[in-house]
Amino acid sequence: RYMLRGNTVSDAPLIIGSLDPCYSCTDRVTLVDVRKRQSKTVPYKEIERYGIDRNRSPLK
Repeated sequence: RYMLRGNTVSDAPLIIGSLDPCYSCTDRVTLVDVRKRQSKTVPYKEIERYGIDRNRSPLK
């Protein structure tokens, strides 16, 4: 349940993919901000870009 806490969004595909290889083929992820009651679907290319340039990431 808390496996992704404390990690970056760009690390999420690797963590989830290590649990179930079928998740490795997904091309997007839905981020949920419980405090703001908002969700955002982020495509793979955007996650990849945030992983390369974390300073510009709005997902920090």
